[in-house]
Amino acid sequence: MATPMPAAPTQATLIPIMTTAATCDAVALAEAYTARWPQQENIIRDFLIPLGIDTNHGYAKTVVENSEVATRRTTLEQRRDRLPQWVARARTHDDRASRRADRHHRQRKARADTLYRELNAQQNALSDQGMDSYAVRRAVSERKAEIDAELGVIMAQ
Repeated sequence: MATPMPAAPTQATLIPIMTTAATCDAVALAEAYTARWPQQENIIRDFLIPLGIDTNHGYAKTVVENSEVATRRTTLEQRRDRLPQWVARARTHDDRASRRADRHHRQRKARADTLYRELNAQQNALSDQGMDSYAVRRAVSERKAEIDAELGVIMAQ
């Protein structure tokens, strides 16, 4: 397995800082210089580039965006932007399903009304023929079981 090469030794670059003050604290002067660096005009920066002193940045403590958080935020914003489309599609789907269920309910009800009217007519016909009431009840209950089975199949569809 390859190992990384050790970093080349670097040598600190001394930057002379001059002031017109008679006496000055060196730390305060360095802090004033580093605080001014991010706000320097382009002319001064252009002057420092050929000297190789333009490599210092970040003294202004600028906030750097976390790329992982930015990716998650972008993904969530895209999902948020798609929500109205999803809602519209869901409402359309719900409306269609509701209309279909209503139509099927009307069809089942119409079929049940027809079958039970026929059952009542059959019961009346059997009674008019003078059939025994127990035999009429047995025939009606058998036919009712058939009707209920048929309607159960229709309702399952």
